[in-house]
Amino acid sequence: MDHKISDTQRLTLASQTESIKDSGLEIISVDESDHPDSPNENESEEVVLEHLEQNPYEVSYTCLLLPRLGSHYLLGEVANQLQSILKKISTSFGWHLEFISVKPEYLQWAIRVPPSTSTTYVMQVVRTQTSQEIFADFPRFKRENQSDDFWAPGYLIFWGSQPHPVEIIQRYIRQTRRQQGIPMDE
Repeated sequence: MDHKISDTQRLTLASQTESIKDSGLEIISVDESDHPDSPNENESEEVVLEHLEQNPYEVSYTCLLLPRLGSHYLLGEVANQLQSILKKISTSFGWHLEFISVKPEYLQWAIRVPPSTSTTYVMQVVRTQTSQEIFADFPRFKRENQSDDFWAPGYLIFWGSQPHPVEIIQRYIRQTRRQQGIPMDE
């Protein structure tokens, strides 16, 4: 295989390099003089690395779950465990986790998924996986919550990857607790 580049190819490569630089892609020059198959010790090739961009066809959701029992606060090891579980789930399913926020009263995260992945499916997977692991690692929660679901009924989802406004979160918590029959101070 001939590695020599003609002057015409160099000009074409130079103009392509400039347009690539203008597009924001990174260009790395690789010196192949140490490579045993390199025909010319003074010759180098350019390798173009593309930035990983968000797939324009993916959909972002910001999701929120509340623990089923108001006394089950998401603190310390529970909070750390939830972050770890969500990262594992997103990696396993090829989803892109954009942020995680674990507060004592709720879990909030943003995720990018293919448009063929329904919000119902995302929530089912997250609820099931996190519930199983939390109950396994924190048996006190399982003793106090006889259901197989650590989370309160329902969920809050917005399109996009911005955190939910605090007022909406507070209203959602009050509404959910009221529906559960748990009195809340207003």
